[in-house]
Amino acid sequence: MISSLRLLNFKAFENQLVEFKSLTLLSGYNSTGKSSVLQALSLLHQSHQQSLLQNTGLLLNGNLVNIGTANDALYENAKEDYVGFELILKNETKGIWHFNYNSLEREANFLESGFNSVDADVYQSSIFNGQLYHLQSERAKVASGILNYQRRELRQIGALGEYTAHFLYTYGGQPIPIAELAHPEAKSINLIDQVEAWMGEISSGLRIQVNAHLDMDLVNLKFSDHVGYGITYVLPIIVAILASNPGALILIEHPETGLHPQAQTKLGKL
Repeated sequence: MISSLRLLNFKAFENQLVEFKSLTLLSGYNSTGKSSVLQALSLLHQSHQQSLLQNTGLLLNGNLVNIGTANDALYENAKEDYVGFELILKNETKGIWHFNYNSLEREANFLESGFNSVDADVYQSSIFNGQLYHLQSERAKVASGILNYQRRELRQIGALGEYTAHFLYTYGGQPIPIAELAHPEAKSINLIDQVEAWMGEISSGLRIQVNAHLDMDLVNLKFSDHVGYGITYVLPIIVAILASNPGALILIEHPETGLHPQAQTKLGKL
C-alpha cells in the first residue's frame, strides 16, 4: 500500500508531497493538479507494464493514461530539466525515479531514465505487480464494445470504461474476490449479480443483461429501464471496485458526476 508520493517538476507541481490512506479523497478547484496525482501513479504502472520503467524511461501515453508530450509533463517553471517521482510504501520501502527532459525533444511522448534508486521490494508491490484501475473523468458509452487485448489479457475495463461490457461478459460469472463487499440481497456472489445489486441501490429495480454476438466479436449490455448519464457513468466504477483483488489500486476521477446526492451516499458505502 502507498504511504506517500512526491511529485517533482511534474505538470502543475514543482515539489509536492501527497500522503495516502486506504481511502484518499482529493478535492480542490479546477486545474489545481488533482488528476495529475492520479496520472503520476498510472504513468509509473503503465511504464513498468511495458518493461520500460526500470532501465529505459517513462511512457507518457499508454493504455491507462495519455498526458501528451514531454513538454506537457514538465512543470512550466522548472529550474531543472527532469520530472521526478518519489514513492514510499507502508513497509517503508522507497522508489525514486528521475526522468530527463530534453528541450530538443519537446514533442516526444517518452522521457528517458535519469537517476533511479529503487528498493528491491518496490516492484513487487501492488502498484506495479497487482491490479490498477484508472477511470478518467470522461466516460465512453459502455452499452457495447469490441473484444480487446487490454480487456482480455490485463483485466482492464479501460480508462474511459470502454471495456466494461466485455469485462462483465468474461468475468461476470466469477465470484467477487472480496466477499466483504458482497451485497446481502444479490442473487449470488458472482460479479454480474453483485454489480446488478449495487446498481439497484443507485437506481431501484435496475436489471442488467449481457448479450454476446461472438460472430462479430461484439458484446452489449441491456438495462431493464431507460438509464441516464449518471448510471452509465457509475457502472465502470462499481465493476472496478467489485472485481478488484485485495490490495488493488483504484483511481477514480470525479466519481460523483451525474449522481444524485443520495446515490453518491450509496456509492460511498461500497
